[in-house]
Amino acid sequence: MRLSKGDETLEIGLRLEDVRKNLGYSQRMMANELDVSVQQYQKYISGESTISADRLLMLYRKTPFDVKYVITGEKEEDSKAFTFVLSTYSGRNRDNFLKGMWMYLQKITSLVMEN
Repeated sequence: MRLSKGDETLEIGLRLEDVRKNLGYSQRMMANELDVSVQQYQKYISGESTISADRLLMLYRKTPFDVKYVITGEKEEDSKAFTFVLSTYSGRNRDNFLKGMWMYLQKITSLVMEN
């Protein structure tokens, strides 16, 4: 069944709210990232207003997330899943995760070089 434009707008808003929660952002923080008021952000997530592609692109450039998921509800393939996983971490947690991965890769590389 095809959704009406209003239903699609609401679904996009709800998925945008999922992204916000996964990022650990407050609604105010998310509104700031999108360069809109909190009230406008709330209109996006309630389906009252449609978020523009340029706003989604602005957010993606600041904090990579699965844009395809927000727009369509479908998750990206494995090649882009890592970016989505990273988007679920807040800033400090994301940094710690990446540092841990870097240290792990360095250790593996040194073990391989020894053999």
